[in-house]
Amino acid sequence: PMILMGDEIGRSQGGNNNSYCQDDGMNWLDLADPSPRDAAFQDFLRDLIALRRSRGLLSLQSFLHNEKLKVEVHWLRPDGGDMENDDWHNPDARAVGMRLQNSTQGLLSFFNSHFEDVEFDLPEPVFGEGWARLLDSHEGSLHLKKAPRVEQGRITIKARSVVVLEDTAQ
Repeated sequence: PMILMGDEIGRSQGGNNNSYCQDDGMNWLDLADPSPRDAAFQDFLRDLIALRRSRGLLSLQSFLHNEKLKVEVHWLRPDGGDMENDDWHNPDARAVGMRLQNSTQGLLSFFNSHFEDVEFDLPEPVFGEGWARLLDSHEGSLHLKKAPRVEQGRITIKARSVVVLEDTAQ
C-alpha cells in the first residue's frame, strides 16, 4: 500500500507536501493518543493489509501482463463491456472496473473517482454462484471471513470510492 507515514493517524501537514524544513506541529507525529476516527482508520488499514496478504491476486510479485503469471486481466466500463482504446482517452470517464482471474480465484474491483455514484453491470462469476463484497471504501468496511453476497445484475459504486468483490460459492 502506498501510504505515507502519518496518513494512518490523519496527519495532513496542513496540505503542505514539502514540509521537511518545518520544525513545528505541521510536521510532527503524535502517536500517543489517536482520536476515535484515527483509530478506526488504523483498524481499516490493518484489515486492508490482511486482505492483500490473504488474496494472492492482490499480492502479485510481477506486472499483471507478464505471460508467465497466468493471470487474466479485464478492464471494464460501467456497462460491463471491455475497455477499448477510445475509452481510455475519454475525458468524461470517471470510473473503471478491473477483473483479475487465475485458475483458482477471481476478484472484481471498481474504482469511482467521480463526485456522483456510478452503476456497473456485473459480469457472470466463473468459480462460484455469485459475488461477495470484500471491501467497500465508502462504508469503510472489509469482510475477510464472511463477506456479504451481492445480487447479480448491477452494483452502485458510491462517489469517490473503491469496491472489491470476490467470485465465491458461499
